[in-house]
Amino acid sequence: MPASPTSSMPFAPAPATAHPADTRPLRTPAALVTGGALGVAVTTALEVLTAPYGEAVVAYPLNGAVHLVKVAAAAAFVTGMLVLAARLRGRLGRGGVAALAAISLATLLGAVPYSLVEASLDRGLAPAAADARLEEIYAEQAWLPVAAVAGMLLLLVGVVTLAVVALRRRVLPRWAPLASLLAVPVAVLAGIADGAGLPVPHPPAWVFLGLSAYGLALLRRPAVGSGTKQGLDGGPGAAGTQ
Repeated sequence: MPASPTSSMPFAPAPATAHPADTRPLRTPAALVTGGALGVAVTTALEVLTAPYGEAVVAYPLNGAVHLVKVAAAAAFVTGMLVLAARLRGRLGRGGVAALAAISLATLLGAVPYSLVEASLDRGLAPAAADARLEEIYAEQAWLPVAAVAGMLLLLVGVVTLAVVALRRRVLPRWAPLASLLAVPVAVLAGIADGAGLPVPHPPAWVFLGLSAYGLALLRRPAVGSGTKQGLDGGPGAAGTQ
């Protein structure tokens, strides 16, 4: 019996179409990082107007709500960062993963405890009275200011380390780590201005604004595993090749 015209052809199954959820494993954590970082930045900036110690406090009754939103934003940010640490560990290496973990821990230490304390203050107090009560709480719970300072220092170390790793390994477009690094001196200047009594957003607002660049950069990249020949940095790499 003569062979079928196609019997000698190798079997080549049709390529399966990947579900968007499978081809974009970084989109959800990137969105959490972006939204969380911007949420922390905006709520920190609002403290100038709502916190009892704010330089231009005019809306103290909203302070509790602002800090509850900050806690939610911090939780989203940390969740996104830890998921990215797990999914990008091969590209970031130990140093990059450690930096993401440090930033996550610093966020929890620096943003959550004091935000919960401020959210618990009586909204009916005058700003000066609320500020005095806050000082009493900090005197009674001495670990609160220590945690805030430790969190800020750890955050700066993590930010610089992550930027160096991202630039060396070309994990992302250069503008993302550079934007994050640029936010550090801006935060220092904001701290100096804050100490001089000027109504400018507090330093963490600028640091988290810079960190949002990482999430934005990931959201702008092609889908991972979508068949592109580019890595996350736009050069030859791991994103779409096997």
